Amino acid sequence: MRFLQKTMEISTQSMDQFRRVLFREVETLRINERYTNPEMATDLLESDLKKLSLLWQRGRDSAREQEERIKQLLT
Repeated sequence: MRFLQKTMEISTQSMDQFRRVLFREVETLRINERYTNPEMATDLLESDLKKLSLLWQRGRDSAREQEERIKQLLT
């Protein structure tokens, strides 16, 4: 499982680098909040619906914090 998690993290970083190289003229915003609280720890097989719901909520909050920047990109 750790190997898969590490592979996914490397893949995410690689895709971001590819995006920068291939689409350097396209302005983007990456919302990539890190949740370092131990209770937020999870993996790809997480099945605790309360935890998943909390993560979903935190993701919405992160996007909301960047709302003005998102609006600028879309106009």
